[in-house]
Amino acid sequence: MMFEWKHGLIWITFELEYEEKAVKIDNCILDTGSATTTVDIELVDFNYRKPAMIKRLFGIGGGTQEVIAQKVDKILAVRRRSPLLIRIIRSKPGG
Repeated sequence: MMFEWKHGLIWITFELEYEEKAVKIDNCILDTGSATTTVDIELVDFNYRKPAMIKRLFGIGGGTQEVIAQKVDKILAVRRRSPLLIRIIRSKPGG
């Protein structure tokens, strides 16, 4: 798995299996303090008939967001050639 350090955050690529279909998710922020994983339903062939729950997520700045929660079949780390590589990308000043 490759970790990228950009803009003070850890970014990863992973795959999830939802409704028996594999979906690759690029440029995802790895939030080590989060209790859940959130994926935009536009990135998967979302099944509105599958049982779901509405949950409220809370942000560090106090913001909230209601989301539809469903279980996925699997979450997989995308394998790279090296077992573990951390790449640091330095931001330009002001960017």
